[in-house]
Amino acid sequence: MLRAYAEAENVRQRAEREKADARKYGIALFARDLVNVADNFQRAMASVNDTVREDGGEAFANLVAGIAMIERELKAAFERNGIREITPSPGDRFDPNLHQAVAEVPGGIVRPGHIVEVTQVGYTLEDRLLRPAMVLVAGEAPGDAGPPA
Repeated sequence: MLRAYAEAENVRQRAEREKADARKYGIALFARDLVNVADNFQRAMASVNDTVREDGGEAFANLVAGIAMIERELKAAFERNGIREITPSPGDRFDPNLHQAVAEVPGGIVRPGHIVEVTQVGYTLEDRLLRPAMVLVAGEAPGDAGPPA
């Protein structure tokens, strides 16, 4: 009888955990789609420099301001729902749990195994990785092959 009670209690606790996980992570697929929208907003804002803004006139400036407002609102919605950006800086140590190495470039200014450039920011949903940050990682500098084997 005690075993049956313990088994029933385990099933109840497992169901509670699954319910909490579904509530917490149920938006993961939707969030992955919205992350791509956020990337496009970032690309749009990055493509417009100060010279283009000045030459475009008032209507163009209003369009750029509108895009910036939408991007801010999207990021605020991300924060409210537990979606956070992974934005490593050049020189940070490469973490395979958060970053994906797109390429390895010869070392030089940055130590081997550290980030040289971020090509795409990553995102987490609560404590789970939604998408890793895409980075270029420094390798060994030419001539730093180490001692012969």
